[in-house]
Amino acid sequence: MKTRVVLNLLLLAFGPIFVFGQTATYVGSQVCQPCHSGAPGGNQHVGWSQTLHSKIHAVPGVATVKGDFTQAVDMGTSYGNSQVILRTSGGKYYAKVGATGTEFEIAYTYGGGWKQRYLVRINSSFYILPIQWNLKGYANNTSGTWVTYNPQNWFNADGSAKATSANSFRVKSYDKNCSGCHITGNVVQRVVSGTDTSWTSTWANSSDAGNMVVGCESCHGPGSLHPANAFGADKKIINPSKFSSNDRKLEVCGQCHYRGTSSSGAYEFAWDETTNTGYQPGNILAPFIAHTPGVWPDGVTAKQHHQQYQELLTSAHVTNPTEKLNCFTCHNPHSAASHQLRDSLQVTYQSVNYKIKTDNDDNTLCLACHAGSGPFAAITKAMVQNPVVNKSSIGLAVSGHTRHSYDPTNANSTGGSSRCTKCHMPKTAVSAIAYDIHSHRFSTVPPSKTLAYQAQGGMPNSCAASCHRNGTGKIPNFGVTDANLAQWNELSDVSLATELKFWDQNMFFKHRGGTGTGVSALPGATAPLIDADTSDWNSTAWSEVALANDKSVSIKAKINNNNLYMLFRWTDATMSLVRSESWVRDGTSWTKNPTQSEDRVAVMWNIDIPKDKWEKDGCMNKCHFDVNNPVAPDANPEDDTYLTQGEHSDLWHMKAGRGLGVISARQSGTVVIDPTTHQATSGVFQLVGYFDDQNMKEYVGKPDGGRVGDAGSAMDSRNRNAAQTGPKYIEKNPADYIDAMVLTQSEIDGGETGLVDSLNASDLSTYWGRYSTLKAVVPERIVKPPTGSRGDVQAAGLWKDGVWYVETKRALSTGNADDAQFTLNQDVTFAISLMDNSGGAAHWGQGSVLNKLGVGTIVDVERVAADIPTSYSLAQNYPNPFNPSTEIRFDLPKGSQVKLVVYDLMGRAVATLADQTMSAGAHRARWNGRDQAGTAVASGVYFYHLQADGFIATKKMVLMK
Repeated sequence: MKTRVVLNLLLLAFGPIFVFGQTATYVGSQVCQPCHSGAPGGNQHVGWSQTLHSKIHAVPGVATVKGDFTQAVDMGTSYGNSQVILRTSGGKYYAKVGATGTEFEIAYTYGGGWKQRYLVRINSSFYILPIQWNLKGYANNTSGTWVTYNPQNWFNADGSAKATSANSFRVKSYDKNCSGCHITGNVVQRVVSGTDTSWTSTWANSSDAGNMVVGCESCHGPGSLHPANAFGADKKIINPSKFSSNDRKLEVCGQCHYRGTSSSGAYEFAWDETTNTGYQPGNILAPFIAHTPGVWPDGVTAKQHHQQYQELLTSAHVTNPTEKLNCFTCHNPHSAASHQLRDSLQVTYQSVNYKIKTDNDDNTLCLACHAGSGPFAAITKAMVQNPVVNKSSIGLAVSGHTRHSYDPTNANSTGGSSRCTKCHMPKTAVSAIAYDIHSHRFSTVPPSKTLAYQAQGGMPNSCAASCHRNGTGKIPNFGVTDANLAQWNELSDVSLATELKFWDQNMFFKHRGGTGTGVSALPGATAPLIDADTSDWNSTAWSEVALANDKSVSIKAKINNNNLYMLFRWTDATMSLVRSESWVRDGTSWTKNPTQSEDRVAVMWNIDIPKDKWEKDGCMNKCHFDVNNPVAPDANPEDDTYLTQGEHSDLWHMKAGRGLGVISARQSGTVVIDPTTHQATSGVFQLVGYFDDQNMKEYVGKPDGGRVGDAGSAMDSRNRNAAQTGPKYIEKNPADYIDAMVLTQSEIDGGETGLVDSLNASDLSTYWGRYSTLKAVVPERIVKPPTGSRGDVQAAGLWKDGVWYVETKRALSTGNADDAQFTLNQDVTFAISLMDNSGGAAHWGQGSVLNKLGVGTIVDVERVAADIPTSYSLAQNYPNPFNPSTEIRFDLPKGSQVKLVVYDLMGRAVATLADQTMSAGAHRARWNGRDQAGTAVASGVYFYHLQADGFIATKKMVLMK
């Protein structure tokens, strides 16, 4: 009853402006205030009245003017250093355009949260002065600076002021270009008087100063009919959140947050010239606008401001098939918070409702939705509800995605490392301040784009724009200083982007605690032959190792007769043996091949590096001295390998063109060779030889830092003459492409080659002609079997139509100090780097992530979070059913003696996954569907049984093949 009485009083107060039974009209935000400043309608008006939308324009005064009106603003040399001279008098604010130009009274301020501009009235239209005041920060006017804003609208190149009576000036009026978005219920009229044309806007009933704002009706539509129907079934007002179409929801904000024109190009806001009407919420926006976004050369990333709607339309937040977001998913239009971001979200996940406090800077705004899926599957909604307590667990998952340390709130002065929006919403757009507007595509902008579009002027990238451009302290700048933020194709931009691309693609970040893949090397019935035929590996399961740049290497492993056997597989569209110093005959002279594309892979093992250091710094961080360390570039050569005296690691290095085919090399099938790159794009190639067995130690000098060959002779030497102007040897009549591309010492000794400098022109032409026909190059290296410890790793490679299969054999224990030694029933860690077609040092590796090889054991059991659980628990395995492997998670509230065993339906122990003392924390174990002997078990129901001190739990799982 009390609500009805209040409503009746309101109707009496505002009744004269309501026209019942007719189309709703705009009445102004003041009509919304009585009901929406508390009961009965809520506090929306209270919140909105503090937003920048409500303060977009204001009558000038001490409280509303942010700029320093004691100054003069210089327009710069392009406009004769003319000035806009500012002053105040009698509580009014004035701007004189040019020393001898017209002085105008400021009619309205424009903005004031981040920046502020100023409107003056000329005749019946408003115009924006060519000045802008930039505040120190959001709502922080403790200091600020003046900048120019479109000075070309007001000044000629000689500094003289333009005539304000000219149509060329009037076409830039606020009424024509801005009013549709900046006031409530705008109506624009084009006024023609003789040869003069001008535009005049009116708004919201009375066109008073209070409604020269983005008001309630801008989003809710005209409200004259709403008060009388507020409690009816049809409330005669639009609530955008109730639209059934997500497109209509998006368009409410999109009506202003797009860049373009009206439908026929007359205005710079949503307007249908055919009907001379503006857009209202609930309409389809398309007939009112024409898209002309201002973008960087990639065609999608915003370069100019107010086009968030266009970016969002192309983002996965809108295009995904399951959960389509809209602007007010993340933004609260009734909030005065920075960027009007929501401070809480109500999320339903797996039929459970969660209310989550949200903040951009601690990632909860993003994780409220993304927790539980994709890279964040290990993060629960409950964790996000308490991000401080669960920071370690959340950080582990997020850092696994970003490959950066976890410091989103910048507590450790990292610049906000691993904050979602740093990468996914970089500031790429300009609004008189270079890059002050966040991208809304939610896609990272990689450094490769900066490099790819240099001819078009370059473009920013997430890494530079958000963190590393002129980074200081804990934010590495890679030794590059960039003085010009507004330009992205300077040498400094290229240098920084090149460094960032390297680290981006290789994930060589200062990331700690990463965990890779578990690989079980179990005893096999028979040892595989190292013969480039993988059929004897069929009974062994693959384990996939993720690398940078969305690449991966799959691995199988066996042990037999005191040897370790491994099989590596990765996709590669080309088979390449080409080195950058391979030789090509050009008429009468030799030239070096301009590109390096030799297929390579490297595996690194610890020898005697302290465990904590090995696990902290990773292993594939550095092989070559001539690439900067990301943390201390060039400051200390030893940093580039991170090893100190007495520390060593073992490096198995496959070099397709320098030893993989030293024993034999053959081709079959339909072989297709690219005549330009000399790489195979089709066919079957089988090479038998060796990996180059090397080791890493402390820095010893260029070019390879601490990377040296093991004791013994190398498997390759240079094929070049004394003057280094051409090859020393050329094969006289290679049988096929692969024969031409692999030059062995045995072929030289057997008389199959000619000494190039001793050949006559005719013979040389004949021999080279054979290479040219085969689309081959003369190899840069002569290969022979290595000796001593250098030849410990036997290898064979099969490349077949886009996939490499490379198998290795090495003794578990070689007895050599420069080798890693493997002990049965122990786990060892390793990492992989792929150098497929990359050239130079741009390897695709794992950063500081380590994989684990179980030598005769089933792996893997590991600690996945340091947060201490409150109780013991055993989770359901995932996936379930599974094939070929599954993950089992369990929590330990304290250090415990743990035994985790898999049993079959008959109660027989199948595999022991853990039998050891383990520290408190969250742990996970992996089972690969094999018994203790390494034999694949049959499909069926199995049980996993956990004993941890006095805690006992058993769960069921299903292996389904």
